[in-house]
Amino acid sequence: MGQFDWWDIMALSPFSWMRWTGYVSVATAFSFVPLSIVTFLGVVENWAPWIQFVVIAIFGIGQGAIIGFGQSLAMRKTDVSVPLRGWISASALGAGALWILGQLPGYFIKVDLTNVYVSFGAILIALVVFACFGFVQYRILKGRVTQAWRWIIITAFSWLLGLLIFAGGGLLAIGDGQAVRMALFLSLSGTIGVVISALLTGLGLKLLSRDSIANPRFGSILPDTPRVNAVKRKVARAKNKARERSGEVAGKAWTKVKPVVRKRPKK
Repeated sequence: MGQFDWWDIMALSPFSWMRWTGYVSVATAFSFVPLSIVTFLGVVENWAPWIQFVVIAIFGIGQGAIIGFGQSLAMRKTDVSVPLRGWISASALGAGALWILGQLPGYFIKVDLTNVYVSFGAILIALVVFACFGFVQYRILKGRVTQAWRWIIITAFSWLLGLLIFAGGGLLAIGDGQAVRMALFLSLSGTIGVVISALLTGLGLKLLSRDSIANPRFGSILPDTPRVNAVKRKVARAKNKARERSGEVAGKAWTKVKPVVRKRPKK
């Protein structure tokens, strides 16, 4: 018999970047709805700055949970599958940190994005802030993929590009001056930004999935998921039964051979 390989018994589906793009795009777009509403209310009702800060941070945590849920569905039963609760919790924590850090500069300094140096600094800060989201997810993903630290870089740059696309649409909207066109520019640029971000993270995760721990070249190690554990228990039961049967066969054989062995003359 050859070496036992879990992959032959439990072949997980390959990760699909197309499925990821669809799930994550929808989840991300939906996650901005409650956040946009509460932000609009804060401006209209003229909430105190600290109240706006806290409320947006709280709704940001909810946004992260929604995005994490969509991502985990796209990764479910694939070679990069992750625990649903753990991934959602990590995503919520990362998004909360993202919104807290992202709001801080505006409370201490007046940001003038028309200044080239200020804009460059804002981009660097945005990279660091977006890296927070990827970092907390990396803590879980490293149990599924080798060199999972690359996910931090992939997430940061993908989200930054999406933000720049949305910001570009915002500049066009402000320059136009018409309310309907402004809403159209913002909606269109926001949608494109979300899809591009989801697409890039999906392609990046597809690249990382080549180094998945569930891959045959990494041996028989598979993700700790209910489906995998069920197969392991099934194989363990079959193995125990095989041992019992082999023991019975060996016992019967010894019963037949034992009298012959005793009758052999001593040299």
